[in-house]
Amino acid sequence: MVEIRPSKAEELEAQKGLSKAAFGDDEAYIELFYSTCARPEDVLILSEDGVLCSMLALMPLELSLPNGETLTSAYVYALATDPNARKQGYGRALL
Repeated sequence: MVEIRPSKAEELEAQKGLSKAAFGDDEAYIELFYSTCARPEDVLILSEDGVLCSMLALMPLELSLPNGETLTSAYVYALATDPNARKQGYGRALL
């Protein structure tokens, strides 16, 4: 079964592994990203039968409109799909 949901803190190591597999990032960059930018609730994951297949970070931001109003939004960052799970529409499903 395919499931899309916000990640949990205990899934961090699997996310780091996926980031390394998808982007080739080094350990230092991955640690910096997760320690300064990505809270667990800001990362959406797609898993199939409990296995992490794809993820994306939604960095929270606030938009200021010309009339003074503000809106909350998110910046889509770091959409990653396991190389062995590509071409199945997982990234599209997360977006």
